[in-house]
Amino acid sequence: MGIFFERSNRAGGDELHATGEVVRKCGLCQESDMVLKKNRDGNFMVGCLGFPQCRNAVWLPGSVSEAAVTTNTCNICTPGL
Repeated sequence: MGIFFERSNRAGGDELHATGEVVRKCGLCQESDMVLKKNRDGNFMVGCLGFPQCRNAVWLPGSVSEAAVTTNTCNICTPGL
């Protein structure tokens, strides 16, 4: 139990933290934004700010060491359209 309380009292109190700008509007709840986040192990995900009501999330492969939000869009697959 001591470990639980020690971790819950850490600054920030959250295992994930936003690392960049909004990626896009959530396609599941259609209300909140999806943002780039990074956990303390260094793994990235794009998660809905509507959590815990909306649990939409996409985890990037563990081999991804850097991630950033840009305005570039793939001309071949045009994601989000």
